[in-house]
Amino acid sequence: MELQTLLQIGQLIALVVGAIVFIVFTKADVKIIKNQLEVMKLRQDSQSETLKQLTAILSTVAVQDNRLNNLEEDIRELKYGEKFVNNGHSSTKRDTSKS
Repeated sequence: MELQTLLQIGQLIALVVGAIVFIVFTKADVKIIKNQLEVMKLRQDSQSETLKQLTAILSTVAVQDNRLNNLEEDIRELKYGEKFVNNGHSSTKRDTSKS
C-alpha cells in the first residue's frame, strides 16, 4: 500500500473514533441533563405543594383576621353603648324616649 492510502485510512479511522467518542460524551451529557430535569421537576412539585399549603394557611389567617376585626368592632360598640347583647344575638339599641 502507498503511504498516502495509509494516511487516508488513518484519517478515516481517526474520524470514526472521534465520532464515536463524541456520541458517547453527548449521550452522557444527555443523561445528566435528563437527571437534572427530573430533579427540577421534583423540586417544582414540592414547591407547588408548599404554595398550596401556604395559600390555605393565608386564607385561614384572613378569615381569622376578619373575625377578630368584627369582634373588636362589637367590643367598641358595646363599650360606648351603641348595641347590647340579647340572648346571644347582637342587636341595635333602640331609643324609646322619643316615642
